[in-house]
Amino acid sequence: MPPPRKTKKSESQHSKRAPAAALPARNTSHVVVASTTPLHALPLELQQAILNVFITAFPISHNAERLTQVTQEIKGYLFKRDFASAFGQPAYLQAYALRWSAARALGYSHILTHPDRASILTTTFATSVKREDDHVELQARDLSDPIASTPPRRVSTKIGPRKVVCLGGGAGAEIVAFATAHRQLDPKSLLEIIAVDNADWSDSVAKIWPALSTAPALSAHASVAAKEKIENRPLLEDSSMVTVSFNHQDVLTWNLESMKQKMQDASLCTIMFTLNELFTMPVGSYLLVIDSPGSYSEIQLGKTTSVDGLAMTPTTKYPMKWLLDHTLLEVARSGDKVTWKKMESEDSLWFRIDQKERDRLRYPVELENMRYQLHLYRKI
Repeated sequence: MPPPRKTKKSESQHSKRAPAAALPARNTSHVVVASTTPLHALPLELQQAILNVFITAFPISHNAERLTQVTQEIKGYLFKRDFASAFGQPAYLQAYALRWSAARALGYSHILTHPDRASILTTTFATSVKREDDHVELQARDLSDPIASTPPRRVSTKIGPRKVVCLGGGAGAEIVAFATAHRQLDPKSLLEIIAVDNADWSDSVAKIWPALSTAPALSAHASVAAKEKIENRPLLEDSSMVTVSFNHQDVLTWNLESMKQKMQDASLCTIMFTLNELFTMPVGSYLLVIDSPGSYSEIQLGKTTSVDGLAMTPTTKYPMKWLLDHTLLEVARSGDKVTWKKMESEDSLWFRIDQKERDRLRYPVELENMRYQLHLYRKI
C-alpha cells in the first residue's frame, strides 16, 4: 500500500495472480470521461479530528527531520519495488501511516459518507444495535451537522456487531474512515472492523485504536469551551460501540477455511489501493473497490519467449475495472445465474482538500489530494 502520487500510479503492495485461462479480447467501448463532480465536504472540525488520531498515535510527527528521512527511505524502497524492506520495520510502518494514511483517511471518509453510499453504510450499521428497537424507520444523520445530537432512527434485525473486512487495511486509513462513518451515520450501532494485511501492522493498529477514543493534548490553561470543540474531542465518543482487530495475513496464501471464518457474516468488504483477490462472500454483502485510475491500474498478462535469440512478449494490457467486471459478472456466474451486481462505477474521481481548509487544518506534513476509481458490487 504505497503512497499516493500526484501524477503517477501508486505502487501495489501485493503481486497480482494471473488467471489460468486466456482472457477474451479487451473491449474499449466502455471508456468514461473522468468525473469532475466535487465530493460533499465533511465539516472542517471533523477533518481535524481525523488528523488528530494520527498525530496522537504516532509521536514521530513531532520530529519533522526524522520523519522526512524515514519517508525518503520508504520511497526509495518502493521505487525499487522492494516492499519487504519498505514495510519491514516498525518505524517505517508508523512513518508511512503518518505521512500517507492520514490524507487517505480523509479521502475514504468522504467516500464512505457520500450520499451515494451513505444509505448502504447506514443500513450496514443500523442492522445491529446494542438494544432492540422494534420496527423503527431508518433515517440517516445530517452529515452537514458535525455535532448533531439526535442519533438516526434505525431498523433492528439482530443483536451483535456488523462486520467490515478491509483487505490491505493495515495502515490505518480504512480503520479511521469507518470509525468516522460510524460516528456520522449511526453511532449507537455496534461495528466490528477487521483489517487484513501481509505487512505486520499490528503495532501501528494497536496505537491507532486507542487514539480513536483519545482527545488531543491541550494546554492546561485551555478553556472549557475549547475542550468542547469537536476537533478537541475524541473521534469516537463511545469506543465500546466499535471493535478493531488486525490479521497479519497474505491473502494469496490464506487458508481457505480461515478465510471463510473471517469473511463469515461480513456486511462489507473493501479493497482500497490493494486489489489482489476476491473472496467468497455471503449473499447481500457488498464489495467496494478503490484503486488508482486509468492506465496506472492496467494489468499486463502474458509470457516472454525467445524467437531467434530475440525476446518476444505477446502480452495484453487489461484495465482493472474490466478484469473486475469479467471476474464478477461473467466468470463468477453459477450456470446462467448472475451472482454479482454492479451498483456503482466511476472510472476517475478526485478527492481534493479545499485550499482554504488546507490552510486551516493542523498537520505536520503535506496532505496530498487523491485520484481514484471506485466500483461497488453486491453479492446476489
